Amino acid sequence: MEGFLLSIKLVHVTGHVSCDKSLLRHKSKWGCPRRHPVYGGTPFNVVITTGKTNSIIYPTELSLRGPLRDERESLWYNIPEVEPDSPELTFGDSSHPHYVTSGQELRVWLAEDLMNPGGKKNDEKVCITVQGWFMH
Repeated sequence: MEGFLLSIKLVHVTGHVSCDKSLLRHKSKWGCPRRHPVYGGTPFNVVITTGKTNSIIYPTELSLRGPLRDERESLWYNIPEVEPDSPELTFGDSSHPHYVTSGQELRVWLAEDLMNPGGKKNDEKVCITVQGWFMH
């Protein structure tokens, strides 16, 4: 559908991601638990990109954090009223909609995998549903 994308809601179905595979307690639905000593203040790592160019469209403002044991940077951010194990995440601001064309592909990424596709940190599969709100 073509129009202005006002927001996107991601709803967790199954699986978890981990910001530190060596410790099982560092799993969450959307990045890293708040108790993590490095990423706890910016625990979210899920981004939504445009198709082949992978330009990040959501979230619109990110805090950049360095990774735990890697030279490449990864994208971490905070959503103050949301917990990393919340059942859903909603991105968007109706005052700043994103224009999309009919058939345009959007992708949901764990930002660490987006920034370093050859060195995936997460072996688990995660299933989510995605809903979009449009204005024509």
